[in-house]
This record gives sequence, C-alpha cells and structure tokens, in this order.
Amino acid sequence: MTYCTAMLLADAKLARELAEIATPERYPIVADDLMDATLRDGDRMAFDAADVAVADQALAVVQRALQDADGVIDGYLRMRKPVPYTVPLAEPVPGIVSTWARWIARYLLHKDRVNTQEATDPVVRDYKEALRFLQ
Repeated sequence: MTYCTAMLLADAKLARELAEIATPERYPIVADDLMDATLRDGDRMAFDAADVAVADQALAVVQRALQDADGVIDGYLRMRKPVPYTVPLAEPVPGIVSTWARWIARYLLHKDRVNTQEATDPVVRDYKEALRFLQ
C-alpha cells in the first residue's frame, strides 16, 4: 500500500510531467495519452507495443519515487514525539498524507534539476512544505 497511487497522479493531471521526467533518456518521451492510460491501468491496446514497454519503464520509475516518498513520510511519523505513529498508516489514509506523498515523489523525480529555489519553483516549495508539516 502506498500513500499516493499512480491513479491519483493521473487525477492530478501529471501525466505529461511524469512522462517527461520518468521516461528513460534513451527513448522518446512517452505520449501524454499513453502515460495517462498507463497511470490509470487503462486500455493501451491502441498503442504500439514498444511504446507501451517504454511507458511501463516510466511507470516503474514513478512507482519507485512513490515508495521512496512513503519511506520519507514513515520516517517522520516514526519519530513523532511524544507518541510515534504506527506505520504504515492504516486505510483510509488521510487525504493530506496522499498530497504530501505526491509532493515528495514529484521532488524526488525532479532531483536532477539545478538552480531551483523555493520562491520560484512549485515542486521545491511543495516538497519543503510537506517536510515542514511532517516535522
């Protein structure tokens, strides 16, 4: 169980962004509609099999980032004082935790960017805000 799912990322209209940052560099960027269908576990029969395979690789990158985001959240929750939370959180996960997981995962996926500042970059701003809430 992850706090944020690929479906939630698709619902947040992040298919294009995720295709751009998660497609392996040696391949053309996955088409937006294919990435959306992949995130939603939808029908991809109309797409070329090679493109679907690349979309699956991009999805694997996204899922790793979501798992890493879960680990960050769980780490903070375990350290809560005076009483730590039992992690992972039980279903249903509060919506704000899913939002934090999305923010953290996006930041992790964008980790190779340089010269980004909280004041001008929403990905950095959201990440830092999630960490402030978790602290």
